[in-house]
Amino acid sequence: METGSLRSPAARVLNGGPAWSAQETAANVALLRQGARLIAFLPKGAYAAPSRIAPGGGIGRHFRHVIDVYSCFLAGAPSGCVDYTRRERSPGIETDSQEALRAAERIVSRLVAPPTKRWKGSFRVRPEEGGSHDWIPSSIARELEFLRTHTVHHFALVAILMRSAGLEPGDAFGVAPSTLRLVKSSLQAAPRAS
Repeated sequence: METGSLRSPAARVLNGGPAWSAQETAANVALLRQGARLIAFLPKGAYAAPSRIAPGGGIGRHFRHVIDVYSCFLAGAPSGCVDYTRRERSPGIETDSQEALRAAERIVSRLVAPPTKRWKGSFRVRPEEGGSHDWIPSSIARELEFLRTHTVHHFALVAILMRSAGLEPGDAFGVAPSTLRLVKSSLQAAPRAS
């Protein structure tokens, strides 16, 4: 099927459907839970500690930013207008790992709740770097994809920060699922030494 075809998956997303993607929702929930597990096992003080290699960008700040972006999505999705410039930037989520864990669980609960009928139809977003009137058309599925890739990006930065502090986040943390699948298939296809 051609990419430009009105029946192609890309065209369906650009034209407003599907209204809600169970697969993208599950991927976002899995990432948030992965982040929560990591935070729960950090040594005391590591979550809020400033970074030595990226001033102003510690683990807590990255996780808070991720939570902020999900919160903007969930606040605006019912009306069809998501404004990513309206982030809260809660100091508590940035400095208190327990508050961050509670915020992540609230986001997960809202993501897995059945979407309301208001979530269907036209959808637009104001990007974080957009001007005050720069609204662009989008879809729920597109924004769920954005949230997923945005979260992987920030988790990759968290993994770097952790390693620079002598902490190990695990090989899969901050790595895109597609990259993990590629590495796994490459390892399985590699000839074995006898």
